[in-house]
Amino acid sequence: MRPALLLSVLLCCARAHAAPPSPAAPAERKARVTVFLLPAPGYTPQMVARVMTAFNRALATNPRLDVKDSDKLLVEYAGEVPTEQISEGKTAMAEGIELLAKKQAPEAIPRLEKAVSVFEETIPFIKKQMLARAMIALAVAQAEARQPRKAVAIFTQLLVWRPRMIYDTAIDPAGTHLPLFEKARAAAKKLKKGSLELTTTPAGARAYIDGVYVGTTPTVAFALTVGQHYATYKHLGYIKAAQRVQVSPTQQDRYSLDLKRSEKFLILQQSLESVRKVLGQTTATVDMISLATFLFIDQVVFATMGYAGPNQIAVNAYLYDLRSKLRLNTTSLTVNTKSLPTELAQLSRTLYFNVRYDGSLEAPPEPPPPPQIKRRRFYATWWFWTAVGVGVAAIVLPSVLVKRDNPCPDDGKWCAGYNN
Repeated sequence: MRPALLLSVLLCCARAHAAPPSPAAPAERKARVTVFLLPAPGYTPQMVARVMTAFNRALATNPRLDVKDSDKLLVEYAGEVPTEQISEGKTAMAEGIELLAKKQAPEAIPRLEKAVSVFEETIPFIKKQMLARAMIALAVAQAEARQPRKAVAIFTQLLVWRPRMIYDTAIDPAGTHLPLFEKARAAAKKLKKGSLELTTTPAGARAYIDGVYVGTTPTVAFALTVGQHYATYKHLGYIKAAQRVQVSPTQQDRYSLDLKRSEKFLILQQSLESVRKVLGQTTATVDMISLATFLFIDQVVFATMGYAGPNQIAVNAYLYDLRSKLRLNTTSLTVNTKSLPTELAQLSRTLYFNVRYDGSLEAPPEPPPPPQIKRRRFYATWWFWTAVGVGVAAIVLPSVLVKRDNPCPDDGKWCAGYNN
């Protein structure tokens, strides 16, 4: 058999007998965690919001955690998310895109306009990418309907609040209307910048412009492209809210919004007040565990805020797992208010150092076995040879120390020759 043929046969046999590849291990589910701050009296809502934002962002860098916004979880629990309205918007967008694929642009326009309108009204509760995609689809529909000016206007409006948006080729696979999109991008870049002031009742809400955090109300947002934007507000105990705002090139306009209190906030507030009194216990209390029943979280971090000096906050963090009902870790750190992101990142790493994400505590290591004592062999010990010596002495000494008897009787007749 030729060497090459023999080699190929051997390779085939090796492959046939090779062990099948092991199935990929299932991806580990991230632990759902949320943070509750328990500040001491005297801290402003603005400072509490700053610490909360920095702490959430620090935890979010941990790839094994799914950090949940406590405000959003509370709204979901209260049933205050407009689920049906959002579903209507998704359906309208899907129908509009389907009509576009069938080259029925005039019929697609009203459905896509409805989708854009619904998503604008529900923007606090959706991903902004959904609104952006609906706007691209509407602009493409206008272009298909031979309304290029309207298409450019919609594209420009989109790129004002989402300047990094990329053209969606899933809606327009051939890229037929990409030149209109690029024309709108060039126009948006030429627009001036402006600012606006945001206030809420109550104050202290975390404010976002187009999804970018700009501060706690009252606050001023700077360097915004002139045109329409979306302001979103989050405040513990209140329903997320949003409003459309218009940035002017000549003046700083002020926008105000009254926030609506969540109906279920009282339940949370009562639980947190009870939790504050027992923080540090090795097991979770009933009030802590109740959070899992309506917020659907695995773990919770309670962090107290105390005064530690000018620009200094003493933060004590307690990590509890609501599945195992155990306190997994606790840590303390004095942070500087001027470097919150950096120092809270250090605190979050320390809090999860050597923590098992399934909620169990690692069993302490077993104590090492006692050292074995090496014993000498019995014949090498003093007591063995002492016993031997005593035995020998017991045999020898009687024959040496006891007087020997005369072997001949007194008359000496039968052993008369003994001494001869």
